[in-house]
Amino acid sequence: MVKNKLPLGVFVCMGLALLGVVLKSVSGSSDLAWIEVFKSILYMWGYSSICLVIYNALVKKIVSNISKIQVRYLMSIVSIVAVGYLIYPYYYLFYFITTLDKGSWISSESNWYSVMLARGVTISALMFFVVYYLQLLQDKQKRILEIEQLKQAQLEANLSNLKEQLNPHFLFNSLNTLSSLTEEEVVKDYVSELADVYRYMLAHNKMSTVTVEMELKFVRSYLYIMKTRMGENICIDLHLDENIKKIKIPPLTLQILLENAIKHNIASREHPLYIKMYNVGLDYLIIENNYNPKIQMQSSTGIGLGNLAKRYHLLFGNEIQIIHSADSFTVKLPLPQL
Repeated sequence: MVKNKLPLGVFVCMGLALLGVVLKSVSGSSDLAWIEVFKSILYMWGYSSICLVIYNALVKKIVSNISKIQVRYLMSIVSIVAVGYLIYPYYYLFYFITTLDKGSWISSESNWYSVMLARGVTISALMFFVVYYLQLLQDKQKRILEIEQLKQAQLEANLSNLKEQLNPHFLFNSLNTLSSLTEEEVVKDYVSELADVYRYMLAHNKMSTVTVEMELKFVRSYLYIMKTRMGENICIDLHLDENIKKIKIPPLTLQILLENAIKHNIASREHPLYIKMYNVGLDYLIIENNYNPKIQMQSSTGIGLGNLAKRYHLLFGNEIQIIHSADSFTVKLPLPQL
């Protein structure tokens, strides 16, 4: 993978410098003294390197921040010409340093300015396209790597899910049978919510994103089961605005964060677990809980929160923020824009 464009660009600069000397020799200056050859190489290499350094910083912004092709082309042309004009001050500075002869700064030839500008724009354009090509290659390789990482993260999530699942037909048939064996509405409701949880996990665990609205509906079924099991030992406050419910997030995001809080904290009559879920405008979805860690931890695969953070980064380019204090644990999910 192209990690840095500068090393490859240095070789291009040296090649330009040597080419300039060869062309100068072919044009009639075959008896150049070695000091003049050295100065010519240094002159061309220096200007090419200046172009390389400028474009190494500039091209990435042009490629990454400008989506319209026409505007990108216009900015490229403006950049090439603007950098090409730098050959004038560079020429003056170079020959002032190397000859200390102010009289040789400007040639007496009538077309000197146009020749210098053409030379500067040509070198500038060549270096621009070298860096531009390397930047496109780097971005392509980065996208391929991110796609592979996303596939790996999705595969880990699917494998983790499969390990905890029974055969779907057997599971749902068993739940239907259990529901038919009882007349108690509480039991029927519990079985119905449990079926909804597994139905959602089976239907959405292979998807890249789902809406917050779909996640919230699933989470209510999941929390119903948790509340039934834990009673008043757990207190949950969900307050999400309507305007964020169409925003998309990775599937099982909210369930993973809720399960993380329940799995790692004490929830008892003496020490209830308080979980709060809310949003801050369209910027963040926040899940926070009081921090009262269990002395003996349940066994865990360790890929829940870590896998979620990896998928979140690969899908949206954002980082999940985890804020841990002595008495609270908070996870902030940056919401992708609609």
